[in-house]
Amino acid sequence: MIRELCDHIDQLDLALDQLALKDRNFDRFAIMLVDNVVELALHQYAKHRKLFGRRWFDDTENRVNDRVLEAALGQDFDAKVTLALQTGLITAPWSRSINWLHSFRNSSYHAGLRHEGILHSLANFYLVTCCDLLVAYKPSSWSYGSQQTISHRAAKYLGHTDGLRMLFDAAELFEAAWMRIRVVAVNMKCNMIADLVRDMSRTIDEADEQIKFVATNSPRRGEYSRRQVVIDAQVWPLAFSEEGVEYARKNGYTGRLVQGPALATWLEGNFRGPSTVDPIPGWKRRLRSLSEEKDEHAALDKYCNFIRQTQALRDALSDQEARLDQYIQEQIDIIRGK
Repeated sequence: MIRELCDHIDQLDLALDQLALKDRNFDRFAIMLVDNVVELALHQYAKHRKLFGRRWFDDTENRVNDRVLEAALGQDFDAKVTLALQTGLITAPWSRSINWLHSFRNSSYHAGLRHEGILHSLANFYLVTCCDLLVAYKPSSWSYGSQQTISHRAAKYLGHTDGLRMLFDAAELFEAAWMRIRVVAVNMKCNMIADLVRDMSRTIDEADEQIKFVATNSPRRGEYSRRQVVIDAQVWPLAFSEEGVEYARKNGYTGRLVQGPALATWLEGNFRGPSTVDPIPGWKRRLRSLSEEKDEHAALDKYCNFIRQTQALRDALSDQEARLDQYIQEQIDIIRGK
């Protein structure tokens, strides 16, 4: 057990080194290191629940059923977080933050998303949250082999200790280590809420400009309202999909049930999708709410919910802008005789 916790110190101290460089690629490395520690700690906690549950954990308040425990012992990260939440190791705000931060790690590592402007403070906040988790986790047993050695990174936080002292003072030594790492991370003075507000504001402004561009430059005759731009952004892709045909069938369309412009025309007047109004005023209200938030866990939840809930519409607006821009370029080429 002590060896595993020393490994956690190694990784978190290395993550601090990466964050100190303030470079986006090193930030990606830092968030991966922290996420790995969180997953390993939650998995070790699940193993201890299984091994020592009846003896150490199973009071009426924190008892869990076997299905939850077995799921946490598998590969599902969310199941590990669920076990920690149900047993009182972490709070509901912690659990939401850990799951959101794990998703950032995945999108950064697997999808190559850089999350410009927010990844540094997210990785820092994840490191602080990880330290809080490790402080809350009180191992029910300690083991230390006489042949084990302490790495130079771990020794910075644990001090020069022999095997016997390490074994008997482990709880106090490691809690002090997690707290010291946390202090170093906090002293980096990241402002995650300000970074999230700035990124959300940029995201809203980009969507606002896309709506304005289409409303102003569309070849459609007559007035083209922002509301209609938003509806069309969702309707036209839908009209050329099986999903659109199914929607029309269920909502009273009497024409021929085939994908195409005719279906799009009907959908324009009958579509009741996720957004049928200009979303920008509502999005700006959410931005104000985020900017007024003082709690970092709540702020991260507000930001991530906004990004997730608006992603489909923002993608549709971006595609709509790209199609119109391509049409305009084609018309310019025709005029030029190309």
